[in-house]
Order: sequence, then structure tokens, then C-alpha cells
Amino acid sequence: MRFTPPLVLESLRLFFALTALVLAVSSLFFPVFICDVCENETDTSNVSVKGEITFWKHSLWPSESVKNESNKLDLVEYFNCHKGKVRIQMVEGIAIIVCVLTGANFSMCIFGFFFGHILFIGLIVYLFLAIGLSACVIGFLLEWYHLGWCEGQPPLVEEGRMSWKYGIGWILMVGVCAASLVGLLLSICFSLFRRKGG
Repeated sequence: MRFTPPLVLESLRLFFALTALVLAVSSLFFPVFICDVCENETDTSNVSVKGEITFWKHSLWPSESVKNESNKLDLVEYFNCHKGKVRIQMVEGIAIIVCVLTGANFSMCIFGFFFGHILFIGLIVYLFLAIGLSACVIGFLLEWYHLGWCEGQPPLVEEGRMSWKYGIGWILMVGVCAASLVGLLLSICFSLFRRKGG
């Protein structure tokens, strides 16, 4: 097999499409924000606690004990205003759509080896959508972290003595956006090579 520039670009595009898919699915299972050791302001015993926030749960537990189900709260219940409840449901939904889009991108990249000229426009559109929607998730989470969504609840960065920081889930979503962007650039380069007959 002769390794021509279009074949190399197509292989790299497939690799980054797979990377984006794996990162998107993984981000649903890892915390987007974590608090390694913090003092729980609501607990008068001043027990240090650990915490994590996934797309669906807000969890706090004493740092000496193991995390269990009894101290988990659905994020929709965590927010005390309608705006916060709606925003977190939007973020959850968009994160799932990003997984679907990256899966579609990966499938189109596989079929692109055989029908690249037919699927090119669809792949470009889906890559743009994956980039845009993953950026939306990142933006919404940044807004929650720095500005907050409810007047009665401070943003995470100012939440009493709880020192929240970005978790693996948030970093993975940034990776999805980056991998999709690289895939888009590779698709454009691949198209240019094909037009030149390279």
C-alpha cells in the first residue's frame, strides 16, 4: 500500500474522530468539577469533605470515609432557581448530543475511505456541530463556575470554604472540541489534496 498524502490525512482524520468519540463518551462518566478536601460550611462539626459534580450528580462526603449513595443529589434538585434547573438540563442534553455527533463523525470517517466525495459535506457539517456544541457545554460550565446561575447560590469559585476546581470531565470535553477541530482541518486539507489530484 502506497502512503499518499490523502491517505495519511484520511487516517489521521479517522484517528481524531475516534479520539473525539472516546473523549465525549468518557466525559459523561467523570466529574466536571471536584473538591479534593474542603470544609463543609453547612456542617457545624467542621468535618473536612470531598466533593464532585458530574453532569447529573452533586456529591459530598467526609474525606475520611468512602463515597456512598446517601450524600448524592441530582443537579436539577441542587439548583434553587428555575434558570439553574433549565441550564443544567440543557448542558446534560447537549453533552449527549455531542456523543451522538462524534459517533456519526467516526462512522462517516470510516465510510469516507470508500465514499469520501459523497460524505464530505455531511462530515464537515457534523464536525462543525460537534465543535460548536462541545464549546457550548464548556461555556455553560465556565459560566456556572465563575458567574453562577442562581442569585441565591454563589458561583462554584466563590462557594464558601469549598475550593472547587475543574475535573477530568471538563478537560475531556475540551479535548472533544480540540479533536473535532483537528478533524475538521484534516478534512479540509484532504479535500484540497483531492482537488489537486494529489
